[in-house]
Amino acid sequence: MENASEALLIAGGILLAILTITLLVYMFGNLNTIGSADAEITEQERLNAWNAEWEAYNKRLLYGAEVLTVINKAEQNNMDYDGNTKYYVTCRILLNTTEVDKTYVETHKTSIFECVEMNYSNETGRINEIIFKLKE
Repeated sequence: MENASEALLIAGGILLAILTITLLVYMFGNLNTIGSADAEITEQERLNAWNAEWEAYNKRLLYGAEVLTVINKAEQNNMDYDGNTKYYVTCRILLNTTEVDKTYVETHKTSIFECVEMNYSNETGRINEIIFKLKE
């Protein structure tokens, strides 16, 4: 009789050990999931902040000086992320159907432009191209 009760105690101890190990493995797996969810939230917040910076210029009426600010900001951004093209932002300025360069905007700082298009990267979801058009 003593051997049988001792065997039951050993079996119960092993069962408790297996349940404890299973519970620890389950909890560890959940901790990894929580950590990756936090990383995704942080990355999404960064993406939203990035896009908000550029979307501030998505207006129907901008002076040439504001457009020049955006162009300079994009140039500085591209220098800061030199070699990492997924962070590049391109600004294009259209005069009717032809594209003009930064010097045109520098000489027309008081002219009125409008943002006609903002394109997002399919890969990153970040704004990567802004197109302005001379309005007046």
